[in-house]
Amino acid sequence: MASHGKKRHTKRIAAPKVISIPRKKHIWIKSTTPGAHPKDNSLPLLVLLRDLLKICSTAREAKRLIINGQVKIDGRQIKDIAFQVGLMDVVTLGGLGSFVILNKSGKLLPFKTQHSDSKLCKVTGKHVVKNGKVQLALHDGKTLMVIEGAKYSPGDTVKISLEKHAILEHLKLEKGSTCYVFKGRHAGATGKLVEVKVFSGITPSNAIISDENGHEVITLKDYVFVVDKQFKA
Repeated sequence: MASHGKKRHTKRIAAPKVISIPRKKHIWIKSTTPGAHPKDNSLPLLVLLRDLLKICSTAREAKRLIINGQVKIDGRQIKDIAFQVGLMDVVTLGGLGSFVILNKSGKLLPFKTQHSDSKLCKVTGKHVVKNGKVQLALHDGKTLMVIEGAKYSPGDTVKISLEKHAILEHLKLEKGSTCYVFKGRHAGATGKLVEVKVFSGITPSNAIISDENGHEVITLKDYVFVVDKQFKA
């Protein structure tokens, strides 16, 4: 069936703020197709290839790369130029290596990585399903079935294998762990988790992080992503 009335483009002035593009250059930008990440916290694959990595200069060149099977996201070959790319996604580009998407000062940007076979995912939910098994919901839309469900909690991080979708490491949200702030005014900050303050009522919990210079950063607990078990200054 045809997608009549479907919006394929967005005005640049109205594009999500996490996309690092000139707002007054041209008028339109490619819209993302619906996916695992929120629309306001993701960017289209075209923008990543053409505007951020600059490995092509036009949408036609980007489409040729994608059709030729040169682009993989989280180990899966992608053929959609408007595919959503979001936080912690691992993008592999043929002979150019792999990149991980991080939020730096409020913008989603690619950073070179040597770990193209694994990915860090934040646990956003935990549910008991059929036969008493526990299912973990992850920030990128993935789900995992686990045996020892009691030791996993929302807010923790799991390192998963992109090939087997199996858990390689469990990183708990606890005092002393290395945390990365991925949203809010302190997006991009990394440091040791000092304390989590839980308030009564509907007030969200706060996390206090101390960076390598000893400066404290206070942000929402929901904006914190555990990236290592121990702080490395």
